[in-house]
Amino acid sequence: MVTIEDNDPLPTITIDDATLIDDGGPPWEPDIAEFVVHLSHPSDVPVYAKYEFVDGTASEGIDYDYVLQVHGWNMSPGDKEVWGDTAYKRLYWQGFEGRFGVFNWPTYYDAQGPRSPEVLNFTYNPSEFVAYRSAAALENELIELMADYDTTTVIAHSMGNFVVGEALRLWALANPTARLVDTYIAMPAAVPSGAYGNNQVQPHTEGFLDYYGAFPGLAGYPTLPLFTNNITAAGKWVNIYNPADFALNVWNVNNIARATNVQSTIWPYKYSFLPNLGSGFWRFSSTAGDSSLYLTNSVGGLGPNAYEILAFFAQSRTPPLGARDMGTGNRWQSIPLTSLGYSESMPGGTARPNHSYEWHNDSQRTAPFWNQIIVSAGLSSTYGP
Repeated sequence: MVTIEDNDPLPTITIDDATLIDDGGPPWEPDIAEFVVHLSHPSDVPVYAKYEFVDGTASEGIDYDYVLQVHGWNMSPGDKEVWGDTAYKRLYWQGFEGRFGVFNWPTYYDAQGPRSPEVLNFTYNPSEFVAYRSAAALENELIELMADYDTTTVIAHSMGNFVVGEALRLWALANPTARLVDTYIAMPAAVPSGAYGNNQVQPHTEGFLDYYGAFPGLAGYPTLPLFTNNITAAGKWVNIYNPADFALNVWNVNNIARATNVQSTIWPYKYSFLPNLGSGFWRFSSTAGDSSLYLTNSVGGLGPNAYEILAFFAQSRTPPLGARDMGTGNRWQSIPLTSLGYSESMPGGTARPNHSYEWHNDSQRTAPFWNQIIVSAGLSSTYGP
């Protein structure tokens, strides 16, 4: 009998210096550092190695923080990039040296339609539908960020808060006690406050189909606000609000107009509420035929057409989150925009730019706003904690 003793020396591992690969993307997207690993000699068995990161030119608590911006409605591709650049620079000027990214979801924008003025193309409701449908992709992105960074902060503007709220709801359904993001900052949110449990209804809203504030469960299932269950998905909830927000006052007009079936020029379907026919919710198409839409599923959750019904039929009885102080005793820390450098007497203070104050005014005036993002999220700053 011959015994073969495996006494070959174990291979050793060496690692080349990093090679930085610049993909030419925008400045907030990190470049790729490539490390080539070598074995000293071939091995017939798998070789494993443990590794860990230590501070060097990158520092824990700075480079390991991540801020993800989720834009709102009516943003062209160029707008999305410019607003991302602006937010990144203004955070940097406040001492933030972590990583920054933009979640780019395919909102419609008014210039895509044929009418003049562009606002008459009515792209808002189709964009809300797309916002819900973009939530699963955002959830996946946040899962990756949670694995790669020490802290993750999401800042969402206007309709982008539908994308975030639904992403957190989807996460919480499968992970009811686990956190997906450390801090979520709404600034200001074009989402019904009733979706988060506010029950202070606005006058003259009796009979509204308010599925945000009271999503109807089937028999044996509770009727609850749409985003009730996502409270565990974020560690900290911050609501930057402005009761005088021009765009959110227009939001109220659209909220009422849904009952009159205002139709979009860029959307292929028309809708009508026919309470005595089928489900009551109808989609009409000259090419695909007519369809009855269903709000709930067999277990009392969102049904196959829930996103479409929420976007084209539902009417909120409560004001938008971004226009109200949510008070105390709930998940939200409410911060008035007037405490962050905003004044109605400033240029654009009483016109549409006030909805986007943090981008539409100069860096010196808006510095308190961007510093508040760092403070609220507990981000590291070169200017101190």
